[in-house]
Formats: sequence, C-alpha cells, structure tokens
Amino acid sequence: MAYEKINFVNNSAPPLSADNLNKMDNKIFDLDAEIESVNITRQGNEFNGVEQLVKTDATGKLPAIDASQLTNFPLTDISSKLNKTNPAIVGSITETVYSLTGTLINPANGTIQYKTLSANTTFTENLTAGQSVTLRIAGGDTFTVAYPTITWVGGTAPILTANDVIVFWKESTVLYGAYIGSLV
Repeated sequence: MAYEKINFVNNSAPPLSADNLNKMDNKIFDLDAEIESVNITRQGNEFNGVEQLVKTDATGKLPAIDASQLTNFPLTDISSKLNKTNPAIVGSITETVYSLTGTLINPANGTIQYKTLSANTTFTENLTAGQSVTLRIAGGDTFTVAYPTITWVGGTAPILTANDVIVFWKESTVLYGAYIGSLV
C-alpha cells in the first residue's frame, strides 16, 4: 500500500482531517461513520453519556460534582482515619463573639457571647451535651437575672456586679454554670 506524503509546517503535524486520513490510507472512506463507530468526536461537542468526554465550563475547568459521583474512593471510611480523642490544633482559634440581642443562649451564635441588660432578664438556652458558652453580662448590678435550671459550681447562682463573666456547659442533659468573676 502506498502512502502520500503529509506536509509538516513548523515541525507540527497538520490537523487531523478526512483529507489527511484519506491521503494516509490512499483511499476514500466516510470519516464521520468511522468517528461514530469508535466514539471519537470533533472539538466543541458536548457529552452526556457514561465513559464519554466532559465539556469544560467557560473558564476551561471541569464542572463541579458532588460526593455522590465518587465511586471506588480509596478512603471510603475516612472517619476511622481521624483521631477524635486527642485532636491537635496548630496555630490559634478565633471564636465568634456574639452580642446577645434576645435571651436565648445558643452556641450556634458563637461560644463567646455578651449581653448588656436594659431590663430584668430571664435567660433560656439550647445547649446540647458537650457544648459550652462563655457569657459576659453587663448591668447585672442594676437588673435582676434569672437562669434556666442550672447546677452551679459552688451551689448557688452568683450575685452579679456591673460586668461579669459566666461559663455554661452541658453534660448529658444537665446544664452547669460557673461564675468566672467580675470585670470591675
């Protein structure tokens, strides 16, 4: 079988085309039929089927997938690889500091909270086992404060001053409180 010469320009092969393939094989055939039979495509087509090419987005990146698309992932049980008993923290932790606008002590708002009292106040809470909140209360010397059911370190609720810090934490279903001290 004789082949015709394909000319290279600037040391680059010419684009793959039906004309160039025909020159190589020295015969004429239906390139589109050949392409379809081996799942080859032309640039710019989109693909949706299994084991087909994926079209990139406008930035040239692959589209995002969610975790449900991952199969045969080597770390199928990654949680077993983590040491949850003694985690190491490198660097510092910056906590969210939340100005408590209502009366609900909620750790989802941040574990450091403060409340400036403008009236007598009854606090509520929604901590779950293992959660804690540090609460600074300003104005406790002027207004009365009532708490949810708490087991206080020392046995009784503190007598507040103008600026105080209390820590709340929950073990199982029991809420505990510790008066840290006055800031005045």
